[in-house]
Amino acid sequence: MSTRSSMRREVSTEELEAPLLSYGDAVAWIAQHFIPLPARAMPLAACLGTVLMEDVVAVDDIPNFDNSGMDGYAVRSSDCAGPATLLEVGEVIAPGSAVKVMTGQPIPDGADAVVPWEATISRDDGRIEVTAPIDAGQFVRLRGSDIAEGTPVLGAGTTVGPVEIGIAAALGRTELLVVAKPRVGVLSTGDELVGVTEELGRGRVRDSNGPMLVAAATQLGAEVTGVAVAPDDPAAISAALHRLAEDADLVVSSGGASVGERDWLRSILASEGELALWRVAMRPGKPVAIGRIAGAVVVVLPGNPGAVAACSHVVLGRALRAMAGGLIEPSTVTGVLEEDLDGDAERTVIHPVRIDGGAVRPAASKSSQSLSNAVGMDGWLIVPPGGLKAGVVVEVEALP
Repeated sequence: MSTRSSMRREVSTEELEAPLLSYGDAVAWIAQHFIPLPARAMPLAACLGTVLMEDVVAVDDIPNFDNSGMDGYAVRSSDCAGPATLLEVGEVIAPGSAVKVMTGQPIPDGADAVVPWEATISRDDGRIEVTAPIDAGQFVRLRGSDIAEGTPVLGAGTTVGPVEIGIAAALGRTELLVVAKPRVGVLSTGDELVGVTEELGRGRVRDSNGPMLVAAATQLGAEVTGVAVAPDDPAAISAALHRLAEDADLVVSSGGASVGERDWLRSILASEGELALWRVAMRPGKPVAIGRIAGAVVVVLPGNPGAVAACSHVVLGRALRAMAGGLIEPSTVTGVLEEDLDGDAERTVIHPVRIDGGAVRPAASKSSQSLSNAVGMDGWLIVPPGGLKAGVVVEVEALP
């Protein structure tokens, strides 16, 4: 169980009155400052979800030999202009003969078509009757008909999926030059935190933010390289940040970014690294901060679990997609808002919604402490200051 720290920091009037960065400006700042990580040659099996940084050109014809597209018999089409009787032979095609072939087998020299089994009748004398006319080239997959040698097959900027991995393997590639997967460290802060299996006591809560952020980073294609929990103690938080930063491109933290006496993250970044962005006019998520320490980017999210979920989408998602070389903005789904959303007079609200047959249904409004209103959601609706009226067409930012 964590030990409650007795340390307090002095809260200044200046920080209490610090201006808020608009939601739009914050999103634009992320797009401008987060760039793809360096390219790295990675084993094919590790490339799923990464972005190619090279053009992949075929060094062979695919297929590299003429082969059968059906189970049946390889024949000379000139022998099968109409119903025909052919002698089944082993390997060499001659006038009036046929060779049994399976799908994918090479076409024997001299043959130029394949008769499917269902278009033949086998006789006891070793001959087959062809019951339908066959044209030249029928059911023959020619060398290079899929991919010809020298053809650009995959272009730089392509997101590598299962099909791309299959094509690369078919071309003999064991590795690809891709944007490296972002390495992420996850830090939870707070004197009140206990492990997920520990008993709750007065003033104690289980650490849900850590597991949620690990899952969010993994879902976004990152590699989680470390997890830590620290009390509201500047020395402990600093040590955890530096330890996580050793093996990470980005450290994401929950808690400690606001203006409370125990919120140390900003001062640590400012004194030991860099504090680049703080306070965004959005709800939840006003105390979001971004900085750098020990060579790693640090994204500081609020401590309330509901706010962590929303800010993971808005901030962490854009940051990691940019670092991975992909599209920064999430995909969207269009629908019609079913009910009024009052929103906030001055801040952008990040609201969980469900989509049913084109109808956008906002989840019940709860405090940022709550995660339950986001259960089963289909995406996030970005509600501008002043709110939205029922019946308007809206774009919902979809989940990864």
